[in-house]
Amino acid sequence: PRDADLHFRLAFLLYKAQKVHEAMQEWEKTKELDPDYADAYRNLGFLHMQGDPAYAAALFRRYLLLVPGSPDRPAIERFLAVQGRP
Repeated sequence: PRDADLHFRLAFLLYKAQKVHEAMQEWEKTKELDPDYADAYRNLGFLHMQGDPAYAAALFRRYLLLVPGSPDRPAIERFLAVQGRP
């Protein structure tokens, strides 16, 4: 399907079923289909924090541009500060 929201919802279900890799693929597809789908960037950022912190930082920066008033902003900014690029 070419519907970003369907991919996002499928990713959430996959994540809940502990199929993290598959969920990540669906969230990537979500942002490909809709580059402004903020929650896809946030979710991917949190999942990449351990394995690929540079990519997580890029995802979080995009997320904060899309949702400047996010309640996750303080935690994300702390992560970005540790990465050396707020």
